[in-house]
Amino acid sequence: MFRNATFRRAIAGFFLLELVGSLAAPSLSWALPGPSQPEFTGYESAGSTDMVNLSTGT
Repeated sequence: MFRNATFRRAIAGFFLLELVGSLAAPSLSWALPGPSQPEFTGYESAGSTDMVNLSTGT
């Protein structure tokens, strides 16, 4: 399929750089820092805040 040696070396070099990059910075490839969207960082369960006064209904 890839008979050109220069092309094969370029592809191998690309994959080698990808491998070294994922070994050097695994937190980027594994998404280790955690969620950064405000919907997930400021989560509160459904019953934790009373948006309505339970005695008057307002």
